[in-house]
Amino acid sequence: MSPAPLPSLDPATIKETISEVDTNNDGRINYEDFCTMMRSGTKRPNKLF
Repeated sequence: MSPAPLPSLDPATIKETISEVDTNNDGRINYEDFCTMMRSGTKRPNKLF
């Protein structure tokens, strides 16, 4: 069984998603940002996939 392909994401969507998670605005999702995101859940679970 082969893995499902990832959808094609445009750069604007990727940038928007990173900015929603990036708490210190450095343009990256660090460990703390990731943990905060995972603890808070998501309002849009199907936004990217």
